[in-house]
Formats: sequence, C-alpha cells, structure tokens
Amino acid sequence: MSQWFIITHSETQIRTEKKFTLATPIHSIKSSLYSITGTPPGRMNLQLRDEDGDLLEDNLQDGKTLGDYDTYDYIRLHVVDTSPQTEFSDLADTSKVKKFELDEEQYESRPDSFRKFKERNQGLFQKKEPSKEAKSEEPDFPEDIVGKRCQIPGDRRGTVRFVGKLPKKAGIFVGVELDEPLGKNDGIPCSTLTLRWKMLTVER
Repeated sequence: MSQWFIITHSETQIRTEKKFTLATPIHSIKSSLYSITGTPPGRMNLQLRDEDGDLLEDNLQDGKTLGDYDTYDYIRLHVVDTSPQTEFSDLADTSKVKKFELDEEQYESRPDSFRKFKERNQGLFQKKEPSKEAKSEEPDFPEDIVGKRCQIPGDRRGTVRFVGKLPKKAGIFVGVELDEPLGKNDGIPCSTLTLRWKMLTVER
C-alpha cells in the first residue's frame, strides 16, 4: 500500500509531494529525501506533522517502516536538519545571488544578442507604410463621369449619378440610375432623391 506525503524542510522553503510505499524502511526514506532536501540521512530527524504543522510523531526510527506509524494521505513528512549548514539559510536570499551582467562593449561584441538579431532582420521591426503602388490600385474615373450614360452587366442602360466610397464599405462604388425600374435599392446612400439605382462595386 502506498500513500502521498507532503515533504517540508526545517531550513528551506521546500514543499513538495512524494509517494511512498508504507513497507519502506525509514532509512530508505531518508536516502530518498536526501536528493530532495540536500540534508544527508545522518543529519535527518524525520517528523510526522498534520496540515497545521502540529507535531504528531518525532524522530522516526531507522529500524521501522512508514507502516509502523499512524499515517494518511498527504500527511506532512518534515525533515529537520540537526546540523544545518550556512548555505541552507542563504538559499532564499536572492540578494546574495551573483547576477550575470554585461557592459555595453561586451553586449555589442556578442553575435547572438537581440540587438544583432534586429539589425539582421530590420524588416521585421519596421512599420510598413502602404506603397504608392498600393494606393494607386483604386481605379481612376474621369471627373465628368457623373451624368454620363453607361451600360451595366445584363445589357441594362442608365445614367451615372454617383462615384465614390460609401460609409463602412470597401471599394469604389458607382451609382447608376437605370432606365427601367430594376435596381436593388433607391439610391438613398447617395441622394435624398428616390431614384432607381444599381450600385456596382468596381473590380480592382
């Protein structure tokens, strides 16, 4: 039978979970916890504590197994280092950690820096402006096209009444007053007059 244990340590902020077989001897448990806590088995005092940290069992004996004690899933297996070394107390103090730093000259000399990457790939970091060619893709119409006669697909004829853009619509629109009442709308987007309109999007 196996159970989960919460592993904690007296000198560090270690808190992890590990599953042990209840038949495992305490001395084997200590050897396993050495790689987790860094405390050698000879300096360990193993304790069982509840979820509030209150002591249930002190100094678990090497000759016994976990099954010899009253345990349950996620009981706390607390490692007390009986001879703590100074390095343990320093582990949580990040101010004592030597930071990796480069001066400007050293950074500039590195071929793998982000600065060098940007220099090699300048196009990736520049805001692209619409090219003049792109702007000129919209067809140009003669200024005097409004009022001209025209023919639209379907062999229908009419008079051009509007050329330009419409609100919230992409492209250039041509409004044609058809000779026959066959339009799809009355031209309100372009005029207050009630006309027979056929709105065509000019293909780019």
